[in-house]
Amino acid sequence: ARQVDARPGEAPTAWCQRLADRQPHLRAQLDAARTAYQALRYGPESAQTEAQQQQLDRAVRGLIKALRRRRPPPAG
Repeated sequence: ARQVDARPGEAPTAWCQRLADRQPHLRAQLDAARTAYQALRYGPESAQTEAQQQQLDRAVRGLIKALRRRRPPPAG
């Protein structure tokens, strides 16, 4: 299976969606990561400074990369 890398300038939420479309066995985890990211980035308790927003982006991208390495369960 080909790696699904983030595209230059792509938001983590879009990357999560593309990866979930290609690797459905990760959909639940990726949906949870996307939901948490959106709450932290845009919710009432959102990251306020640019530095906090960049730190959040790096953290979620690291999580997505870790999930991307997981293999589907064996068939059968």
